[in-house]
Amino acid sequence: SLQTYISDVEAGKVTFTADKDNLEKELKAIRSELSNITAERKEEHKRYELNKDDMEKAINGLKEVITKLGATSLKKASLMSLRGGDAVARRADAKNLQKGLEVSEQYLSKSKRQYLHRFFGTLSTDRSDRDRSQAKGVVDQLEKVENSIEGDLKEDVDKEKEAEKSFAKMSELKEEEKKTTAALLAKLEQDSVT
Repeated sequence: SLQTYISDVEAGKVTFTADKDNLEKELKAIRSELSNITAERKEEHKRYELNKDDMEKAINGLKEVITKLGATSLKKASLMSLRGGDAVARRADAKNLQKGLEVSEQYLSKSKRQYLHRFFGTLSTDRSDRDRSQAKGVVDQLEKVENSIEGDLKEDVDKEKEAEKSFAKMSELKEEEKKTTAALLAKLEQDSVT
């Protein structure tokens, strides 16, 4: 009879395994979801770091190219001003310069790319007025590219900060949901024992 069933429930003789099973499944799903969003965030941050590093190298490389060409476009550059510094600094400059030339290849016209190859292939100190004028044109274009990449980098940094905030908030909510579900499950288990 219904009265007997109610008495058995109140006495703890009847367990609600369906509720317990549902809470256990829900808790497992929450843990899985929390694990997935954490893994996704780590992967997203890793991609951000790689992209950021690549953009910073491109910016430094472009600055190196611009510096070398800029010296030429303003006056006759001495060979020492183009190749100055100690061996370690020259290697770092060469690495930056190579990256800058690689980036430049993507944005310059064929004639300007050819000019860059001639310019950095010879590093002659005797530059004509035409050569200095051409260097100035390339510098202007590369400065625009550099500014564009710097803008993209700033935008990516801002997006990363927002993604980190969103992740922190989502993690906090999921942790709270996990805590609440675990507490309900513990209470249900305690009630079924008493």
